[in-house]
Amino acid sequence: MGNPLGFTSRQVTAATGISNQVLTAWVHSRICTPSIQAGRGRGTRRVWSFSDLVGLRTILNLRKQGVPLQRVRKMLVRLKQYTRSDSNLQALATSRLVVSSDGDVALVETSEQLVSLLTGQITAAVFVEMSQAMREVQEKMLAESREDLAMAGSILVLQKQGAWLLDQGVA
Repeated sequence: MGNPLGFTSRQVTAATGISNQVLTAWVHSRICTPSIQAGRGRGTRRVWSFSDLVGLRTILNLRKQGVPLQRVRKMLVRLKQYTRSDSNLQALATSRLVVSSDGDVALVETSEQLVSLLTGQITAAVFVEMSQAMREVQEKMLAESREDLAMAGSILVLQKQGAWLLDQGVA
C-alpha cells in the first residue's frame, strides 16, 4: 500500500478510515501535519509516515470516544512536550493513552504514573494486566482439566480391571 517514501493522502484515508474532507480539515486546523512532506500549495502532495497513520487513527478513535477536537489539539501539544518528539503524530503513535470518563486523556508514563495531557497533572496509578490474569486462569483451568482427564482415565482403567476380575471370578 505504501512506498519507502511514505503514504499519499488517498492511501491514508483508505488505511485509517478518515474521510479526505476530515483529513484536509485537520491539516488546515493544524491538528496534524504529515511528517515527510507537508504539501505546499495546489498540486503538491502530502506524504505521511506510518507513524502519522497510527497517530491519525488514534485521533479518530479519541473523537469516536467523544473527546472534543479542542481537547485533542491541547493533548497533542502537551504530548509533544512530554515525549520530546518533533511530530505530534509520531509522539501519539508511540504512546500509551488512557481516556477517563470525564474526557481527560492521560499519557501512561510509567507503570505507576499517569500524566494528564489536558492539565499536566501527574497521578499515581496502579495497572493490572487483565490479559495476564486471564492467561493465569486459563492455565489453571487447563491444568485442572488435565488432572480431571487423568483421574477419569484412572477410574476407567480401574473399572476395566474390576470388570475383568469379576469376569475371572476373582472378585
